[in-house]
Amino acid sequence: MFCVHGRPSIPPESLLKTQILIALYSVRSDRMFCDQLRYNILFK
Repeated sequence: MFCVHGRPSIPPESLLKTQILIALYSVRSDRMFCDQLRYNILFK
């Protein structure tokens, strides 16, 4: 059913942090959030 050579999982702490930041800053999509991570000092 699942591939043996799949992708590694994302740590739950990182997922929770990103979802909180997305909610706090009203980011509309994951792609926009990734752009904000690259360019916005507040997220670093």
